[in-house]
Amino acid sequence: MLLKRKYLILAFTLGICLIIAGFFYDVIYAGIPFQDPTIAMQKEYLRQQTIAYTIMKSGLAVSLLSIILSLTSVFFKRILAFKSTQ
Repeated sequence: MLLKRKYLILAFTLGICLIIAGFFYDVIYAGIPFQDPTIAMQKEYLRQQTIAYTIMKSGLAVSLLSIILSLTSVFFKRILAFKSTQ
């Protein structure tokens, strides 16, 4: 079954939005590391940064998956069109 193009565009847009959301989360919550942090502050900064990177990685994965599925869909459409002409 071939995926509809609008769903692939929606998935790509969602991935880009997740990347942007992860970036803003990183800027707002993690921000610039403290100059002389305590151990607790270091742990909190690392936790916030890990969350931000996870959001960005998820967005990248969704975007790449939508691109791969889009290319695969185009490839199969061309194969089916080629076979129907023969």
